[in-house]
Amino acid sequence: MTATLCENGVELGSTVMATAQTGVEMEALVAVNAAALTVYDMCKALDKGMEITDIYLVEKTGGKSGDFRRDQGPGKKPPRKAPRSAKR
Repeated sequence: MTATLCENGVELGSTVMATAQTGVEMEALVAVNAAALTVYDMCKALDKGMEITDIYLVEKTGGKSGDFRRDQGPGKKPPRKAPRSAKR
């Protein structure tokens, strides 16, 4: 897990590795979601209007479906660097 303080919030990241022939991207996504909810819980007294946004898979290697890397080429909206907070 990584947490980086940004101008508009916190950027969270997760790296997961496994030796089995299976993908663990769901575990990485769950880790980021749990961390985002923890940040929300700790900061809700400061700003109830926080939002958890832009949770996505950046890259995966191996597994049954093979490798994946998020395309950020022309015409693709790059992910924004902003806080990860929750909408009710």
